[in-house]
Amino acid sequence: MKLKRFLLRYFPPGLTLEFELSDGKTRQDTIPLPDLTAWSNPEATADYILQVEPRLAAKRRPVVLQLIKDLIAKLKSSLHVGDFSCTHTLRGHALPLTAIAFDKEGARFATSSFDRTCRVWSTTSGQEVLKLEGHDNIVYQVAFNNPAGDRLVTGSFDTTAAVWDGRSGRHLCSLKGHAKEVVAVAFSPDAGSGHVATGSFDGSGRVWDVSTGTSLLGRLDHEQEVVHVQFSRDGALLLTTSFDSTAKLWDVRSGECVQTFAGHSDSLSKAVLSFDGRAVVTGSLDHSARLWAVGTAAPVAAFAHFGGEVMDVAFSLTGDAVAAACVDGTVTVVDAVSASVRAVHTGHTAEANTVVFNPRGNLVLSTSADKTARLWATDGTDSGEGDCVQVLQGHTDELLGAVFNYEGDVIVTGSKDNTCRVWRASDG
Repeated sequence: MKLKRFLLRYFPPGLTLEFELSDGKTRQDTIPLPDLTAWSNPEATADYILQVEPRLAAKRRPVVLQLIKDLIAKLKSSLHVGDFSCTHTLRGHALPLTAIAFDKEGARFATSSFDRTCRVWSTTSGQEVLKLEGHDNIVYQVAFNNPAGDRLVTGSFDTTAAVWDGRSGRHLCSLKGHAKEVVAVAFSPDAGSGHVATGSFDGSGRVWDVSTGTSLLGRLDHEQEVVHVQFSRDGALLLTTSFDSTAKLWDVRSGECVQTFAGHSDSLSKAVLSFDGRAVVTGSLDHSARLWAVGTAAPVAAFAHFGGEVMDVAFSLTGDAVAAACVDGTVTVVDAVSASVRAVHTGHTAEANTVVFNPRGNLVLSTSADKTARLWATDGTDSGEGDCVQVLQGHTDELLGAVFNYEGDVIVTGSKDNTCRVWRASDG
């Protein structure tokens, strides 16, 4: 095994070693650096890496040290996120948007809509790049096969999912087998697997082989609708969220359910795996959220102080914080280590329906039926802990979602007003 090259992972911080194997194939091993900050000592970090990775000879230290300095510089550049301003308002869809997804590079993003189409846009120019047509009903979800970004999958109310060439827009295959609407889709992060997961109102999840368009495991059953699916980072596990008040973790190789997260008394809105795959957070219409350790039956913590149904939950990339959006308009941030509430953000005047962290984890973005999105500081860096950093205004109807690009300096918001807006951070 020969060291071929180093790769930096900015969010969450890590150093990836790519090795060339004896059979000519490559293997990547990542050294996570969750505690690395803009103020870390690069010398000490380089020494730590050489200590935990015996395959790195001492002569590699100067290269490792420079990489760590580059990584710290990147973290410093993301500290002071300036105000976001709207650079483009995109009006290609004839009906409200349903989902938004960035490719890994952030150069393009895709939107799905009630108008039965998916469209791919240039983030820089705001021009429509591709129009994906062929579904016979609402296109409800869309996802890229990141990090490659050369494929998309769409899920539709026509009971099918479809896979598309991300460069040409050519339809590659249809995934047929669900009996009702397909409302959740995801590509496996394991680029070599060629797997797609879907979730449907027929009460099942499925895993598909994209090269053949066939279902690999049959039905991954719940008692009610499956509304969200997520692969673990290595693609070995699949998390499904259901209105039957449970989430389930499945072994993708065998189709066996390896863990059921049960205890909520009403439908789940979403369940999410942490980046390292060790924890799960669940949000429910029973007015609570719960934090679970993978492999442990009982929840680590339960949070029941919400003023209504929990509509969405999210992990920060480092896994140290959880955010929840509530029907009463509040956005709550919880410390995932101590299980203590960091802040309850108030300001939305209607239901908060989605929530997401920026890549660095110092901002939380929420969208609302009040026609706005709001940015909240999570660590006091920008405006003080608990403060609203900025209100993104301009849509004329309820917002249905928002996403950050990988760098965290671009936001796309989608609305029932049939438009999406591109927001870019200033340098200041």
